[in-house]
Amino acid sequence: AVVSVATLTWLLHHQDGTGPRKRLRRARGARPGPDVMPFEAAQPFSAVEVDLISELFPGSIALQQPGEPFDLLVVGAGLSGAVLADLYARVHNKRVLVLERRPHIAGNCFDARETRSDILVSLYGAHLFHTNKEAVWHYVHRFGEWVPYEHRVVGRVDGRLVPIPVNIDTVNMLLGQDIRSVEEMEAWLENERAGADPNSQQSNSEEVGIARVGKRLFGKIFSEYTQKQWGVGAAELGPEVLSRIPVRPDWDDRYFPHDRFQALPAQGYTKWFEQLFDHPNIVVYTSTDYFTAKDTPLMRSQRFEKTFFTGQIDQFFRRKGVDLAPLQYRSIRFETTVTEGSSVAQPNGVVNYPQFRDGDFTRAIEYKHLFHQSSRKTVVVREFSMDVADGQEPFYPFPTEENQKQFRRYQDLAVAEEALNQVYFVGRLANYKYFNMDDAIDNALELYARLEGRRGLDTALAEGRSKIDDVERHRVHLVIHLGPGQDLALLRNICAAMPVNLALSFKVFIYSVDGRAKSFLETARRSLERQAPCLGPLREERSLFVRQVGRSLPELVFVEHMTQNGFGFGDVTVFLSSDDGHKLVAAVGTAVSAQLAGLGERRALRASQPGAARRDIRRLPAGAFDAKAHWSLHDLTHAGAAGNVLHVLPLDGLERFAASLGPLAGSADLRDCPVRARSRSFAVSEAALRRALVRHRDAMHNFFLPAMRAEDVPVARDLRAAWLCLFWDRG
Repeated sequence: AVVSVATLTWLLHHQDGTGPRKRLRRARGARPGPDVMPFEAAQPFSAVEVDLISELFPGSIALQQPGEPFDLLVVGAGLSGAVLADLYARVHNKRVLVLERRPHIAGNCFDARETRSDILVSLYGAHLFHTNKEAVWHYVHRFGEWVPYEHRVVGRVDGRLVPIPVNIDTVNMLLGQDIRSVEEMEAWLENERAGADPNSQQSNSEEVGIARVGKRLFGKIFSEYTQKQWGVGAAELGPEVLSRIPVRPDWDDRYFPHDRFQALPAQGYTKWFEQLFDHPNIVVYTSTDYFTAKDTPLMRSQRFEKTFFTGQIDQFFRRKGVDLAPLQYRSIRFETTVTEGSSVAQPNGVVNYPQFRDGDFTRAIEYKHLFHQSSRKTVVVREFSMDVADGQEPFYPFPTEENQKQFRRYQDLAVAEEALNQVYFVGRLANYKYFNMDDAIDNALELYARLEGRRGLDTALAEGRSKIDDVERHRVHLVIHLGPGQDLALLRNICAAMPVNLALSFKVFIYSVDGRAKSFLETARRSLERQAPCLGPLREERSLFVRQVGRSLPELVFVEHMTQNGFGFGDVTVFLSSDDGHKLVAAVGTAVSAQLAGLGERRALRASQPGAARRDIRRLPAGAFDAKAHWSLHDLTHAGAAGNVLHVLPLDGLERFAASLGPLAGSADLRDCPVRARSRSFAVSEAALRRALVRHRDAMHNFFLPAMRAEDVPVARDLRAAWLCLFWDRG
């Protein structure tokens, strides 16, 4: 059922009584008991329990009496405000008061666990951190661990799921093309543009879109989506709206392919903000509107050296009596569905819906895909773009020339306010500009450097840089299926098999028929420490994931892992079944070495196979299967085709498979499948996993998995025998 109760339940105590719990306060009007508070942006939730950074004290001690003196005032506890509060409190030993209108810290980054599912959900839409700015990357590491995450989006277009941004697969799937190289894609795009120059000056977003992808793709993917997002057609919007459309002339399906650093905070964004605000010089009042609080005894008793305002710049001056028209914004209405089921409801974490045929919402986010979250339920949030109404949060500045002219008038007022009253405007709302997360942080860092110089900033950035592991480690994921009565003894010799000349980091995913929550987790941890110490210290839900499964079919577990683990794959993923894995552990190291040899230069937090996106790695040499009836691991790695190591490497080789899979309608690749794995254990590169998902996402989610789950369906037997052919294509 769709939940639309606009409330938020707060926990007012902490179970262990430790940690930073003395400085987040709620202003007068907020009751101190465990009550339910109205919260418009939380419409998807009937109740969200949030462990805040402190007890919420009664309002009588907050703003209604003169209090301790502060040096600086920060209005807004989002990214820009938090960064400035941190730097002045820690570097300059200044007393900082932070006022936040909403009942929580972290601004639009705020995330919390949805109570019915225990899934970590962002209340204001998915936030994906990505940047090329080293200073920002160093800064965010000051307050917690970050884990690699490369964002990918698919769009449902003409009833099919295709990669967004546009790449070779998008064009082939939507327009029936057979583009097989980067050169062919570039020539196709040039023809579609019909002479329009994507680098020339266009007057509106429709011209920009057509100049970048041509009329056909613009009509299918961008035209109606723009209408959904902004409420007007692309021709009525400035060129900057669609100027950021990425188009890939290769097979790269990452949403931010050019950003070097891409990651998520290991414990979520709210916990990251909690650590930032954990300082004796910082006091945060939530549920406190700056314009209302200005006339309270506490605020009247202050003489702030500086004020940093991160709210709407037009609201600041209009509340002072300036007679200028308000700026226009767009907002988002969130509609959440919570459903039963240990699996996922959609085949990707983020699915865009560019066409009105699928509804008025712009995208749907299933948070279970992130962080490899486990629950017997799943949460899907649909986003509906809308004009800003009473109580709605402003998300996006409305990009028209008239709004920009009006903003420049407010900018002139801001310059005067800074000179006269030391009020500084920082952040996306104050700059009337859409900021990515790194832009919001960088905006604050640059303002701080302008006011205080580089010395203090460099000291703070060095602290963050010291917490980053600079070793270029290849990521290896071990996915282990344990049948009834099986244990982890199959890994006894894996350390001896692993290559010693490579820096590796490991994540271990255990799917056990016998697994039982904490008791099994501890047993698994101790067993791994004893059987495979080379895997390093394994931490629950960071590098060790234990899940109970209801079926003993390894192929089903492996395919579900691939379709649900949107959080990321290793450079190499090794799937081991307890049925035969103990016989094949000795081959794991060879398979890992062979896959890593094809990666090329390894760059921190970038695509693990940068060259793979520029060739069709699924294709094998023509006639390859006619040359040998049995392909061994040695054959695959020395066949003379450099791309072959990026395919699946069954740990005991492949053999010819000629059986027809006629019932699998619409998947010619599988009907003509030339290979079958004799074992259930194999190693696979990240590139091959990604390509299989792109090519077969619909078939895997809508047909393949349901058929494998229905073990009594005759076609399931053939599917289980041939599912590895999802990774292959005949040359």
